[in-house]
Amino acid sequence: PLWDGYRLGDCIKQCEDCHLNSPINSFANLYAVRNCVKSTRRHGLIMRTTTTTCHDCVKSNITFVREMLDTYSGTYPYSIPAKDELVLHLRLGDVIEYSNTNIITMLSKGGDPAHHKNFASAIKSVNEYLDNIGESGLQKVSIRGGSHEPFMYSKSRVYAGCLKRAIEIAGYKVSMELDSGNPDQDFYYMSFANKIVVSTGGYSRIIGNLVKERGGEIIGRTF
Repeated sequence: PLWDGYRLGDCIKQCEDCHLNSPINSFANLYAVRNCVKSTRRHGLIMRTTTTTCHDCVKSNITFVREMLDTYSGTYPYSIPAKDELVLHLRLGDVIEYSNTNIITMLSKGGDPAHHKNFASAIKSVNEYLDNIGESGLQKVSIRGGSHEPFMYSKSRVYAGCLKRAIEIAGYKVSMELDSGNPDQDFYYMSFANKIVVSTGGYSRIIGNLVKERGGEIIGRTF
């Protein structure tokens, strides 16, 4: 299906996987056309055209990403958060599914993601998220999250669902969208946050940088 395996973060930060299940008008494809060079590689007996790192590539071109997003301003369905809304990004999928930490421990104490040893303890506990929300001073929370692959959901959905419920019990108004079907819309939405809690990985790091460039604020730890 369209968008499965889509990797916008890898495309922007490394000029890699830009055309992996990437629609022609997607942010990844637009970034690749402007900043990344296509090259031909041999995969067995098959010649394929892929994006690759190169001397001419412009990696992490946040200025271009910001300009690209601005062209979509006011275009349906690219909405932005309300000013009094804290956006909370959840990196789900492989990070949660393949972690050796069980769900109860993740929620109560946090945990180590599976994808990279340098992000130890990057899975946040409920209490850390509540501390982040309290620090923001806001009462409305918008949770956005997703995974690269649709089959990576069993632990992720339990973690996200329990987190949402805990935040609601704490007295906050919460909305949540997971695997919305269009990661570009989520990227656009989160990039225009006034205040955001980021997750692990390049995708979330890029979003946090865009928020700061617009005068917004990252609440809590960054990775």
